[in-house]
Amino acid sequence: MAGILERFGDIMSANINALLSKAEGKNRVKLAEQYVIKAKSDFAEVKQALATVLTAEKKAQAAYEKELKDTIGLQEAAEHAVQAGDDAGALKILERLEREQAEVDAAKTAWDAARVTADKARKMHNKLAADIRVLESQKNQIVVNDAVAKAQETTNKMASGSLSADVTSKMAQLNQSAADALLNAESVAELNEEPRDETDDLVAKYTTNSAAAQDKLAELKAKLGK
Repeated sequence: MAGILERFGDIMSANINALLSKAEGKNRVKLAEQYVIKAKSDFAEVKQALATVLTAEKKAQAAYEKELKDTIGLQEAAEHAVQAGDDAGALKILERLEREQAEVDAAKTAWDAARVTADKARKMHNKLAADIRVLESQKNQIVVNDAVAKAQETTNKMASGSLSADVTSKMAQLNQSAADALLNAESVAELNEEPRDETDDLVAKYTTNSAAAQDKLAELKAKLGK
């Protein structure tokens, strides 16, 4: 267990950002993901080792409780022997109880030691689990930062890749050429129109189209003495 804990400690004590500072682009994200996967794999081994410690604590507790139960049974048996007037039997039981009590004390000591180790293991597990979450968060931040950096690079390329002066000049020339072509087409269309006869305008001007208009004209001339 010491070996795996030492290796895991080395991983968690390292600064992932410092380790990844020299990596670039996809390599940075890939390295971060591999780093987290390795840490989780090692943590799984740590959990197995810690589970063994917790199991040992439970076994030690069970052994102590069994020994304690046995001594309680012997104590009751000794009391019953005395009540029955069997002092010799009671003495033998008490002698055995004394031996059993030594085993109870040893079992209690073993359980206490196992319990201390188990408490440390639980605290270690919680600490390592928290470290894994921090590591995962760091990895996620690296992924986000990398995505933002890529987006910024794309934006920068788009900005720096704007039309050059030469391209802009050519576009202006094309626009001017299109405008000239439009004016030329309009001129050609104007020339293609049939010439207008001015006589038609005079006819339209002085020709009346109704009897009412003629009557009005005659009335007006009479009034004016024309």
